[in-house]
Amino acid sequence: MTEEQKVQKKILDHLNSLDNCKAIKIVLANEAGTPDIFCVWRGNAILIEVKASEEDALKSMKRQPIQQVRQQEWVTAGAYAITAWDWDQVDSLLGSIRL
Repeated sequence: MTEEQKVQKKILDHLNSLDNCKAIKIVLANEAGTPDIFCVWRGNAILIEVKASEEDALKSMKRQPIQQVRQQEWVTAGAYAITAWDWDQVDSLLGSIRL
C-alpha cells in the first residue's frame, strides 16, 4: 500500500465512522482531475483530493492543474472541495461547516 493509499484509508475510515456520513473512494471517473474521495456528511457534499504529503500536494498543483480546476467546479456547484494529506485537514473542514 502506497503512502497516499494509507492516507486515503485513514480519511475514509474516519469519515465512515461519523454519524450521518457516507464516503467512498472514486476508483474510475470519466473526467480527468476528479477528486479521490466523495463524501456526503449531514447533507453536505465534500470532495477530497488526497496526497501523501504537503510536498506531493504542491508538486501536483504544478503537474496536474486540472485537479484544481475540478475542485473549483465542485465549489462553484455548492460542494466543499479540498486537497488533504492527513485527517486533521478534513477534520478542520468538517468543523468549519456551519450546520
